[in-house]
Amino acid sequence: MTSLIVLNWRGEQATSRCVASLHRLQQADECEILVVDNESTSRSRRALAGLEGVTVVPLADNRGFAGGMNAGIANAHGRFVGLFNNDLVVGSAWLEEGLRVLEDPAVGIVGGTQFPWDGEGVPESQEGGLALVRMDPERGFTVLGPAPAERRVVAAIDGCNILARAELLRRLDGFDPDYFAYYEDVDLCARAWALGYETVFDPAMRVWHRRGKSSDQVARQRAFWSARNQIVNIAKHFPETSWRRASALVALEHLSDALVGHPGGLRGKGTERLSRDQRLGRAQAVLWTSLHAGWLSAKRSATIAAGQHDEGFSERLRALNAGVS
Repeated sequence: MTSLIVLNWRGEQATSRCVASLHRLQQADECEILVVDNESTSRSRRALAGLEGVTVVPLADNRGFAGGMNAGIANAHGRFVGLFNNDLVVGSAWLEEGLRVLEDPAVGIVGGTQFPWDGEGVPESQEGGLALVRMDPERGFTVLGPAPAERRVVAAIDGCNILARAELLRRLDGFDPDYFAYYEDVDLCARAWALGYETVFDPAMRVWHRRGKSSDQVARQRAFWSARNQIVNIAKHFPETSWRRASALVALEHLSDALVGHPGGLRGKGTERLSRDQRLGRAQAVLWTSLHAGWLSAKRSATIAAGQHDEGFSERLRALNAGVS
């Protein structure tokens, strides 16, 4: 059996549409579907109660993507676990293709192509497919770009559509809840790699994604978590010789963005200006970093002690990036 988990936060209509697409999967009769309802209310519970063949996991507070998905994983019974944003619909062959990849015992996590979608009508376009194509080995940022045409080992899978071994997720204790949202998927894949599992991108696993439906409501928080968690990821996974310097440089870059008002700081002058919320979120992340140096060191030590850190992480990123055209 496979457990399919959808995360809901103030988006019951989108969740209903995502669940309907899961019922159309080629192996849907061998699945259980769980909907995690972050910051559950009587209204959201009533709306979700009408979804047929679904187990709802209500949470009194909003635990973000990481904590919400962890609640779903804790209630899952399948040998494999699929994880989905609610603002997408899933192609009917997604699960079958993913399970085929996981027949290789070396693979722990697999995910596929996401096609841009406006959230309306029946998604049909297969143009403009996107994936996390690379991760920068010097600054730790991820690049969402044109999806490769072939299956390949990658540094990470975008958390919007992930299929993983349940046994692996249990060994990792799921996502790191300290991330709340953003980069928790990259961290999961990095820790899986340290345990000896590969992460694979498969273009045949297709979803149509209206990106940012939930995060559009919290622009400042999104900017904060994204900038802050980039630095957390560096602290947890970069080599001992470079993580402190890289963390400091990234913090300075985010501060420059906030002060100048452009992505890339002074070097990005002439690009689209950042909004007030984006600038404040970045500045908040820099302040947080300056106040939590000891926490970052402790986080790194805990990751190493758990056997979920690989000193060769940055070199692996360079090798993988060398294979991306």
